[in-house]
Amino acid sequence: MIKETKETKTKKNPDYSKTIVNQTNADEVKTEIDTLAELKLDLEQARKILKEMPEYQEFLGLGVKIAEQTTKVKDAIDKRGSYQDIENGVYGLKYQTKSTEYNEQSFMARYPQYVPAVIVQRINPDALKGLIKGKLLTLDELEGPSAGNDSVITYKTGERYYIK
Repeated sequence: MIKETKETKTKKNPDYSKTIVNQTNADEVKTEIDTLAELKLDLEQARKILKEMPEYQEFLGLGVKIAEQTTKVKDAIDKRGSYQDIENGVYGLKYQTKSTEYNEQSFMARYPQYVPAVIVQRINPDALKGLIKGKLLTLDELEGPSAGNDSVITYKTGERYYIK
């Protein structure tokens, strides 16, 4: 028997059978996946070719110069103030933003009659997992048949795509 080493060990591809929606393994889907993989290879080859071209290096250099100039504009605005030319659409502005924050404790003290309608309590999933891991609760108690219609944990299904 050959001992498996880090070099000889190959990673097994994942099996998504339990979560796949409508698995048919249609040839048409495989063809589209293969075309996508070829396009990605073409893109990588084009990127390698571009990296060798002086124009590409110039292009990258322009990105650096733009970032440097943007910093200079911000510094000038900080030192001299904002600039606005509405007629020509030229702006160099520093402006104020405002976000809203709410103090739950203050609200609860002032308006206790509205707390149930406004303050939302949520379950901390990590803490709940800790209770399950510590064997203080079981998944069956929280989601299974013994929980009945009053399940603490329910599952919402959706669909996503994974294309490789």
